[in-house]
Amino acid sequence: MVAVMFTACKKEYVTNETNVLAPKENDIVGFVTLSDEFGTRLSDNAGMKIQIENSTPAIEATTDANGKFVLPKVKAGTYNLLYTKTGFGLFKRMSVTHAGGDLPTSTGNNNLWQTAQTLITNVTAVAGIGDTVIISGKSSPVQPAGSSTSFQRRFRMFFAKAPTAVTYLNYDATFNQILVPAPASGSTGDWSIKLRTANFSPLKAGDNINIIAYGISPLENSYTDIQTNKTIYSGVNNTPSNVVNILLK
Repeated sequence: MVAVMFTACKKEYVTNETNVLAPKENDIVGFVTLSDEFGTRLSDNAGMKIQIENSTPAIEATTDANGKFVLPKVKAGTYNLLYTKTGFGLFKRMSVTHAGGDLPTSTGNNNLWQTAQTLITNVTAVAGIGDTVIISGKSSPVQPAGSSTSFQRRFRMFFAKAPTAVTYLNYDATFNQILVPAPASGSTGDWSIKLRTANFSPLKAGDNINIIAYGISPLENSYTDIQTNKTIYSGVNNTPSNVVNILLK
């Protein structure tokens, strides 16, 4: 009897476990459309820097003349994108989900307006009849007489319970943006508005509050900060008004 031995041939596959476990990578792409503070489109959308927040080393890109940007080879994950350019403030696109894999993630288009050139000064606040508060101030530069609503200067006020140092980033309440009245010839940019205690909600009667105002663009370039749950208005002029204090009735 002849014994025959067969040796099985086993085909081996080498797997790079590091690559298998590594998050998938692909690009994040998007566009921006840039306008001046009153919404007139700029001819060149270049120069806006987009960066993934807290990325180390920084993952960033700059828009071309058409407003396009590409963040290359980004690992799958959820990211906040920072948009910065001189004259536009800081805008954030929060919680962008990026799957990675075979297709890039598109963020679509963001319309961003330049920050307001409007300055608010000489703010005062006095108690009116009942629970009313009369807030007055001055806006500059003075807009031309007969300006359409689209080109009227405007501002937004922010309120915080004292002794909180109120800013557009740190506030308890805010009020809708306010148009500076269309001026007559020789106007000085003065304005005045009457509010009631309910307009300061959640602040209430008996609260001692601080008030501040900022010039702002009509679009406001606003976003909600998911950590503070506050709306951030990045279209403000970073130079604030003086702070005034009043007791709500």
